Amino acid sequence: MITGAGPRPSSIVVTGGAGFIGRAFLRLARQRWPDARLVAYDNLSPQAHPASPALAQAELAALGAELVHADICDRNALGDTLNTVAPTVVVHLAAEIGTAQSHDLPDHYVRVNVQGTSRLVECLRAARLPSVTRVILASTRAVYGDGPFVDADGAAAIAQPRDPRALDQGDFAVRALDGRALHARPSGVGAPVNPISIYGSTKLMQEYLLQQGLLGSACAVGIARLQNVYGVGQPATNGYSGVLAQFARNAALGDAIDLFEDGNITRDFICVDDVASALLAMAAADRMPQYPVDIGSGRAVTLATIARLLCDLSPHPAARWHVSGRWRHGDVRSACADISYATQSLGWHPRVSLRAGLSALLAQYGARDAA
Repeated sequence: MITGAGPRPSSIVVTGGAGFIGRAFLRLARQRWPDARLVAYDNLSPQAHPASPALAQAELAALGAELVHADICDRNALGDTLNTVAPTVVVHLAAEIGTAQSHDLPDHYVRVNVQGTSRLVECLRAARLPSVTRVILASTRAVYGDGPFVDADGAAAIAQPRDPRALDQGDFAVRALDGRALHARPSGVGAPVNPISIYGSTKLMQEYLLQQGLLGSACAVGIARLQNVYGVGQPATNGYSGVLAQFARNAALGDAIDLFEDGNITRDFICVDDVASALLAMAAADRMPQYPVDIGSGRAVTLATIARLLCDLSPHPAARWHVSGRWRHGDVRSACADISYATQSLGWHPRVSLRAGLSALLAQYGARDAA
């Protein structure tokens, strides 16, 4: 239950609002503020939206939300939307995602993530809307890169980039500049940012653009650094949108789950419903948190553990997993959030257990692919 007593929004614009996280947020926003005008601004990119534009519009209409079908880099369309809707809150979700794909498409990621955010800043400043009191960015734990880490004595240490030659030989450890093995620690307030992927770098630039571009304006900026998001409604056809969507689909169909590296990559998986409630908490809070807020389950789990659990939960008798040893550019070895600041500043904590979330995901893909 979100109990913040912040400004009651008369209207909310969600960039990327037709997407997986956007729809989950709009659903909660409609429940929280039944009279608010909700607008999803989305270009309906085929990679993130395999369904037709008409279906996307129908799904949003069922949530009581309007769709503006336009690109985040379209200054005129974005400016017209902000001026017409005069939102109280803007939630900025529009972005290209995926670390490995960003390695191959740097110009595209810079255009969508960086230029799109700069367009948003310019349009907000040009509109001079007194109604806009806060802008909330869905950022990512990828801004931390391979870190934070400590050495064997518990002292903070800087990790060197993992050498592709070592990865090819099956050495997946993270090491300090002098070669010492390092141990991962959860990321939270004060953890150094050091992105190792183009995706992570563009997301960090989004943070800087909003913080610096809206400084001195009436817009308070809130930043949510999300861990790996999964849940019902996530497309499995997009190879860059979430590993659990693909794992669950494979388990539901009895196809093998392919684990990269040695299967001991750790991630912090957070259900989309919990992410939506965190974003809603930021929109409803008395005041915006002073620092970026890390949103995750607060627990690290290996991909091998996830694969075993999915195979145990799957109704398909052929569900199985294997370790391929493959690796991808920009992937980090370990990730986990320290969510204490989210609890302290927003009164938020995750509610959906990993087992319950995976069961729902399996049911979705099993039903969808059997239909």
